[in-house]
Amino acid sequence: MSTLPVYTESNAPSEESQELLSQVKKKYGFIPNLLGEFAASHPVLQAYMQLGENLSKTSLTPLEQQLLLVTISRDNNCTYCVAAHTAVAVGSKLDQEPINAVREGRLPSHPKLQALVRFAEQVVGERGWVSQDQVQAFIDAGYSEANVLDVVLAASMKTLSNYTNHIFETPVDANFQPFAWKK
Repeated sequence: MSTLPVYTESNAPSEESQELLSQVKKKYGFIPNLLGEFAASHPVLQAYMQLGENLSKTSLTPLEQQLLLVTISRDNNCTYCVAAHTAVAVGSKLDQEPINAVREGRLPSHPKLQALVRFAEQVVGERGWVSQDQVQAFIDAGYSEANVLDVVLAASMKTLSNYTNHIFETPVDANFQPFAWKK
């Protein structure tokens, strides 16, 4: 087992990481373990936070964003991120049916959300080598070419966090424990 220290705003190795962790604590009321680990490398912590900020600026709804993040994390078998993004969805009072469906390995009941989940699964499962038919099916479901890129953005964000969690076996925070998930 590899481990990485879970830094706080007072002991992170750089002033830049300390400042970012202070912002995280202000925003969420605590520092998630993953972000505390990311603080070992200020550029990684900053990149992850920026990816999340950029995803929030897309035309995807908050539910679609969290659904993407849960789907990709589930497909990457990341127990930490499935729990964390489920907690975010619950805390944001988002519709839990699609989130629970994905956690259980099912498609959501809404056809447009089904298309989002399918496309995310295809992007991750095929390492981006999706066919034009798959892209067109996603667009035909009501999404745009920009949303194709938004899915890639979410996959990039989750690759960074999912792989880090796998390598360092990030412990699931107490705040996320009620949403613990196993494949």
